[in-house]
Amino acid sequence: KYSEAEKYYEKALELNPNYLLAYHWSGINYSSMGDFPKSIEAYEKALQLDPMSPLISGNLGRMYYLSGRIDDAIAQHKKNIALNPDAASSYRMYAQTLAYIKKYDEAIPMMEKAYSLDSLSLFSNILLAWVHMEAKDYSAAIKQCEKMEEFNPAFSLVSHIGRGRIYQRSHDSKMAIYHYKKAIDV
Repeated sequence: KYSEAEKYYEKALELNPNYLLAYHWSGINYSSMGDFPKSIEAYEKALQLDPMSPLISGNLGRMYYLSGRIDDAIAQHKKNIALNPDAASSYRMYAQTLAYIKKYDEAIPMMEKAYSLDSLSLFSNILLAWVHMEAKDYSAAIKQCEKMEEFNPAFSLVSHIGRGRIYQRSHDSKMAIYHYKKAIDV
């Protein structure tokens, strides 16, 4: 019910035009509807309210990417990292953009940096595995899934789903099915 949600975000911003989270969530809502220009507009307004936010800045970079504005996306991610060098999300979002444009040699170090800053995060763990999978380094991707499950048993469901997907991508259907079944058991 994105259209209905849009009305509530508009009302929230009518009541308080400086409500940062309303811009953030409306940006997500617009992107879910495929309206990237409106999403970018919402994130640009949010960034005016909080120019130091790694989440807002990173999401703006992501919206630039999704709208096909690759150069703007890369510039935004680089600016975000310069302003927020200790925020794992800055590196994670940039790594995702780099992986989407198949610059794996740059994406992997970015994701490893995010992981080094936030190894406890499920996002950092699974996205590091994902970037390796996208780069077709299936062995490293599997090792990362195993590592995350060993480190935190609560990650076992995502670890098995991740391994299932990696084995599926590497055309090992027997192991893919095994891990998907393990995920169901979990």
